[in-house]
Amino acid sequence: MTLMLIISILFVTSVMGVAIWRMKALPDSISATVFVFKYKWLWTVWLWAVSALTLIPAIDKLSNIGMEALGFGSLACLVFCGAMPLIDKDNTDMHWVFGISGCVLSQACVYFIHYESLWVWILFPFFFLSSYIQPEGWLGKAMKGKGILLGEVICYVCLIVSKLSTVP
Repeated sequence: MTLMLIISILFVTSVMGVAIWRMKALPDSISATVFVFKYKWLWTVWLWAVSALTLIPAIDKLSNIGMEALGFGSLACLVFCGAMPLIDKDNTDMHWVFGISGCVLSQACVYFIHYESLWVWILFPFFFLSSYIQPEGWLGKAMKGKGILLGEVICYVCLIVSKLSTVP
């Protein structure tokens, strides 16, 4: 299961690295990286792979306490979120609903796996407010308008940390 998390981390860092390189800036969200791909279905497959590689170890851990439905719910939401750009390109509302639901459910998974990992969220106000406190600083410039990306990254990091914190 640790290997799945490592592969997930490699997938995420590689696509985010390519997105930053091509866009010459941080994307506004994970969904904004869809524009990096020539074929949008590749982004969908990437999101499905990352979701499965990250959430299957969480579902395994949650099954020990009978809470695997949270992991399945999060995985299902992210699968539908990934499919929305292919199914309904003009309507982004359902994409956002599934994306936000997947993130919220993932943090419920974190709570039941290793609730101490939720402390990573303490970074959110620091990074988010940096664009208002020092808007001309390097961090302020980098974080301006990146609140969604920051939330998505913290959800992902919390999930990875929670699972790795419980590896025997």
